[in-house]
Amino acid sequence: WTAELTGRALGKPPDMGGIRTQTLDGIGGVAQLVVGWQPVAGLFHGLGFVFLLLLLALVLRGERRAAVGAWALFMVAFVAGGADPVYLGFMAVLAAAYVFVTSRFGMLAIAAAQYVFFTIEFFPYTSDLTAWYAGTMFLSIAIVVAIALYGFWTGLGGQPLLRGELLEG
Repeated sequence: WTAELTGRALGKPPDMGGIRTQTLDGIGGVAQLVVGWQPVAGLFHGLGFVFLLLLLALVLRGERRAAVGAWALFMVAFVAGGADPVYLGFMAVLAAAYVFVTSRFGMLAIAAAQYVFFTIEFFPYTSDLTAWYAGTMFLSIAIVVAIALYGFWTGLGGQPLLRGELLEG
């Protein structure tokens, strides 16, 4: 999203190729993505990347070397795919975050991150709240916020958010 805004600021046309037409088909199309395609794709992307890290760790004989190798593979794929040089900095940060989250937190974290990425990437967003597809935008934002709140709540592990002694001063 940040790369898209930077591209627009530099005079590049908007990339409309990522928006899925199912998101514009009402609740039937959105339901297919939200509970059908996106969770499965997120799991398979996560599983595939964990498997790639495992193979690289075996071949390169070390987890850190595997992480660097995976990042290098991402960057080679971006460059070979004809990525615009304006976006390469963002792609380098995205690849580093992807590798870090997967190697540090595992498959569940990267599968959830992929699900959120697909939600942000494929749903249309607008600043015109009266647009006919603004409801789809609100639904996608609600999904991402719900996942974040659930992760925050489970991350607390039953502990209170603030201890009593902090409030007493």
